[in-house]
Amino acid sequence: MKRTVAFIAAATVVMSCTSCLNIGGSLKEKAVYKESVTEETGDAVELLITENVGNITLTRAEGKTAEISYKYEIKASSKELIDELYDHISADTEVSGNLLTVSYTDKVSGADIWEWIEKNHKGDLNLSVNTDIALPDSFTDFTATTDVGNVKADSLSGKFMLTSNVGSISVNSVNICDGSVLVTDVGRIEASPNTSQGIIALKTDVGGIKLTLDSVSENECSYSAETNTGSVILKTSGEVTEESGSNDKTKTVKIGDKCSVYMKTDVGKIIIGQEDK
Repeated sequence: MKRTVAFIAAATVVMSCTSCLNIGGSLKEKAVYKESVTEETGDAVELLITENVGNITLTRAEGKTAEISYKYEIKASSKELIDELYDHISADTEVSGNLLTVSYTDKVSGADIWEWIEKNHKGDLNLSVNTDIALPDSFTDFTATTDVGNVKADSLSGKFMLTSNVGSISVNSVNICDGSVLVTDVGRIEASPNTSQGIIALKTDVGGIKLTLDSVSENECSYSAETNTGSVILKTSGEVTEESGSNDKTKTVKIGDKCSVYMKTDVGKIIIGQEDK
């Protein structure tokens, strides 16, 4: 089932429009909209969301349905362009088998909404969408991608594929599983899982990495934390054993008997310390 939430004048939408917010620039009009929907997820256990510009936040829902909130921030050279975007943009949620998909499209052509803006109003219209999604416990696979923006996950369990080209990535109080990858080209990565299992990768080109691990892992786990420019910080109250061959830029350590962490930086420091209390 596919649901479309279009920009329309309704009581559930909050809008403000102010002139001359971008002094000296061409985008002098700004509008902010907020919407929320509740989605029956059926047999879905996987989430896929892709954005061009905007933050994505994933959390656990209390009930059996997904709760999705959107905040649209628009800058345009004229009020007429904002009105035109209203006629085109839609937030689409679709459940197909095991997969829940969230996307933003042109409701006329079905194209990605940022592609529509690029084709029709490049330089005259900017759109960012901040999306908050609360998901039932049944979800165990999370894929979230944004070109420009931050991605966060909190209090969920499963495999996380979180990506940003420019922005930070963070997971907190999660049970993170084998195959998880947190990656950004430019931005910081922070991971504070409750439990870890399997092979997990943290990678940024420019930015620091902070990994906070419990003292004892009940499962076999192997982390890699790599940055080209930035420091890698490992926080744990567990017993740390440094393996041979480690140096200032590359270290492999063992925490207890079951968890290993490989850390690498080209420009920066590797710091191992006590877990924050």
